[in-house]
Amino acid sequence: MDITRSLTVLVILYSVQATAQMKQTQEAMRCVEKLIPCHPYIKTGSPPPPWCCNPMKEIVEKDTTCLCGFLNHPDMLALINITQDDALNLISSCGASYDESLCSNNTVSSPEASTGATTTESSSGSTTKNAALAISLLGFSLIWL
Repeated sequence: MDITRSLTVLVILYSVQATAQMKQTQEAMRCVEKLIPCHPYIKTGSPPPPWCCNPMKEIVEKDTTCLCGFLNHPDMLALINITQDDALNLISSCGASYDESLCSNNTVSSPEASTGATTTESSSGSTTKNAALAISLLGFSLIWL
């Protein structure tokens, strides 16, 4: 009976963690979607129009959670064929001032830096490690059954 309770608690904890991670991922994707209308202006180098820049400026000035969300998830940016450097260049092209320290706790780099591998590792590595830990705990609990 104790093993069943332990397994139930473990499954509940894993479900709560997975739900929280899904919410963070959905929030980051919502922010990445705001970049889609700007995509033609990112790749051509031509100045983006106000209908592209106004949402970008609003994100930079008022929604740092959104900003850091998509800057710290280069894998999501890759879904729409945009790199972290492209996003940072778009911010600059729109005339928005980006303070690197806002997202520095997750090793976001400036366009001049070449730490892309570190950024990818820190943003997606924690999710992978959490999933691996949860699966390991579930496996160990099944061994005790």
